Amino acid sequence: MRRAIPLLIILAAGCMVARASDDGEHWTKIATLAKNSTPEGAAELRQYLKSLTREQMLAAARQYSGTVANTLPERDWGPAVANIGLALAYYGDENGGLSDASLDRLLAFVADSEETAFFRFAMADVIGGEFGSHLTSEQTDRVLVAFTTALRDSQTPAMVRDKCCRSLRGMLQGGYRMVIYSDPAVREVRRTSMERWRDILSLIDRGEVALSAESREQLAVWRRRVHDFRKTLSDVSRNKQEATSLRTLAELCLQSTARLPLLNGDEAPKTDEPNSDAPQSGTREEKP
Repeated sequence: MRRAIPLLIILAAGCMVARASDDGEHWTKIATLAKNSTPEGAAELRQYLKSLTREQMLAAARQYSGTVANTLPERDWGPAVANIGLALAYYGDENGGLSDASLDRLLAFVADSEETAFFRFAMADVIGGEFGSHLTSEQTDRVLVAFTTALRDSQTPAMVRDKCCRSLRGMLQGGYRMVIYSDPAVREVRRTSMERWRDILSLIDRGEVALSAESREQLAVWRRRVHDFRKTLSDVSRNKQEATSLRTLAELCLQSTARLPLLNGDEAPKTDEPNSDAPQSGTREEKP
């Protein structure tokens, strides 16, 4: 991952000094440097982050996660993940991607019941967020398997299952749409007609804008992934033993993915429609 380092993103929980542990005090050092919001302080923080090994970055993230687990309620976990992103700012390679070994390390944390629920939640967030668009095709498939496995597992903490679901939806819909928006015919519509551009997905679905053979080939890969995801979503939404909140989220994801153009093309099998027995949430889709 390569991005600008924020001058100050430390939340209240992140400012607390963690007790010394076998992981060292990497997060405490990061928090101390981040509280200095001057340009010089930012440069020092960046230099320190770059000096850490990947294991030290993970140690810092785990140290901060322990603080969050002891101080913040689950409803505040979303904003707190920003500090995990800070600790892992240089975990990826120069292009923002991950080696197979580095990805496997993060995926193992998501599945590890010995880790805190927040740490697992945060790992799922950074995989699907900071690194999601830089994964190789094979890596994307591995994330799909890992996240759908967690989503199906009733022993996985609810917040982790929720985050795996949301992260996977964002990754798959983003990758699917990126293929479409990169197509030459679609780019030409955007260049020549804003009126048609506003309706581009419907035009593609109706066959009024034809994608190139290359785009259709790429889209078939993403379509297969979306259908695999939708099978898991359908199962979860139909399972009355699941919490209402998770069933509702699964139904919302079924509805949003169903709106992707060409989803039921010849290359993909027919998937289950959204479950009419699942909890209903109205017409507005829940935000990720």
